Amino acid sequence: MERLYRYTRFLAYAIEILAFYIVEQIPNLIPHINNVRPIILLPVAAMIALFEGSGVGLLFGFIIGLFLDCGATGSIGFYSVVVTCLSFLVGIAPER
Repeated sequence: MERLYRYTRFLAYAIEILAFYIVEQIPNLIPHINNVRPIILLPVAAMIALFEGSGVGLLFGFIIGLFLDCGATGSIGFYSVVVTCLSFLVGIAPER
């Protein structure tokens, strides 16, 4: 039963990531502040890492980073590394 609950949570996280990614990519939905749009997937990565721990946070942080790389820059690498490190650091903070 615990495994089913865990997989259901992971499916909910995946749906949440896709929903926020779609909302983030819609033009003119999120207002620009000084010609800069906020990245709303960073708090999602931090939330998952905080609730699930560093290992799961690392995985979902990398996935969110890949989404951000494909949507923002077109090249893979920068956001993947940054969001993965952020998720890992947020994930290990409660464990200490």
